[in-house]
Amino acid sequence: MSIIHSKGSPWERVVNFLENSDTDTNSEWYGEFANAIIPMELMRHYFRSLKDSR
Repeated sequence: MSIIHSKGSPWERVVNFLENSDTDTNSEWYGEFANAIIPMELMRHYFRSLKDSR
């Protein structure tokens, strides 16, 4: 698993949010989320926190 899809990553947070919303997730799950929009601010905060933790 890459850092981009790791636990707590923006991608994982958006997927969890969408899975728990009213969207239809009965089809192939990746297809449902392949085009999900991840907010820039969420990515910025996540990668800054990784940088600051070094």
